[in-house]
Amino acid sequence: MVKVVKSAEEASAIFKDFHASPTGAHMGSNKTLDAIGRRFHWPGMSIDVRQWIAACTPCQKKRNIKQHKEYIPIQVSEPFELVGMDLVGKLTPTPRGNLYICVMIDYKTKWAEAYPLKSKKAEDVAQCIVEFFYKFGAPKQILTDRGGEFRNKLNTALCQKLDIERSFCAPYHPQTNGLVERMNGTVTRTLTKLVDEKPWNWDLYLSAAMFGLRTKVQITTKHSPFYLMFGREARYPSEVPETFGVPENIDDIVAEEVLSEGLKQEEEIFKIVSENVEKANAKQKKRRAEQIVLDEIWAGRKKQVIWSKVLNAYLELKMQETSKITKAFVIDCFAMTAIWQGNLKGLRKLEPEKYNILLGAVNENHHWTLVAMYPQQRRALYLDPFGALPAAIEKCTNVTSLPNAS
Repeated sequence: MVKVVKSAEEASAIFKDFHASPTGAHMGSNKTLDAIGRRFHWPGMSIDVRQWIAACTPCQKKRNIKQHKEYIPIQVSEPFELVGMDLVGKLTPTPRGNLYICVMIDYKTKWAEAYPLKSKKAEDVAQCIVEFFYKFGAPKQILTDRGGEFRNKLNTALCQKLDIERSFCAPYHPQTNGLVERMNGTVTRTLTKLVDEKPWNWDLYLSAAMFGLRTKVQITTKHSPFYLMFGREARYPSEVPETFGVPENIDDIVAEEVLSEGLKQEEEIFKIVSENVEKANAKQKKRRAEQIVLDEIWAGRKKQVIWSKVLNAYLELKMQETSKITKAFVIDCFAMTAIWQGNLKGLRKLEPEKYNILLGAVNENHHWTLVAMYPQQRRALYLDPFGALPAAIEKCTNVTSLPNAS
């Protein structure tokens, strides 16, 4: 049942519990409002929540660029029929020696697990599969990229022992495992907001962050992963006992659609989930068709689609601020390494004296990073998962000076 909140102090405490606490995970307005609305109600709740999130310092400081990659939906019929698996990192080293995160996500319920790792050796990655097995049993199939941490004798033998089918993304096509790729970005953005000025403690917040992500409604299924796994929503500390009743005289205040309707049968729920996923897939495909195609001036290619409205907006802003031409390009990790080492042949091909700034998206091991280069000043800025803000890229103190060309 839904509880009516009678004081501003209680409403503020509820918001902090569902948004600003580690288990709240600093999710966006819609997910936070949905999580609160399933449990509480007060007049003007929607306006209050959106205003509080707009004023939330960690959320505004740590906004990040979302790279909208090509969407390839994968149809599954039951939980743990297919599990996506990937690594995030290297991240800021923690006092406990952790450098990576192993993310595993169920394609049906969207339930995600995240394990801190000290390395990406085969035995460490294999241990994540074992931990997942102890909690949920063996998935029918695991989908990963073609990294050596996944393609090795140890992991092959383990999956054979557990009767798990192995599948790998097509070369240079990480969109095949797009669900886990997007979860990687969500996890890093959430941790960035939680750790604030102490990024070396990200592993201490990982479990709380994952709880927050699992208990928020997922866009495609219209349900939280927690609900799809357990048939009920998770209870937060600020919630009242389940026996709490809503007085009859407030029916005109409490919207009918937010009242608890009880648990539904699993078959019915997953039928609805499948319908929601299909609708979401159609919407995402439509949005992809509306993206901007920018000229690319790298490696001889003429066109490149950059799936970032933020990057496009920043590019347009820079073009308005200067009379010099500003271009966007895509650069791979090998070219990026050459530039760091002082080999500027690539930049010479670009005739850098004609440019005030060059914006790029670096694709390294299927993980994208925004880069801004200032050829005339011989400096470059880059944004890692715990790096500078896109809005303050030119004021970033994390500046890498380009060495003189040999």
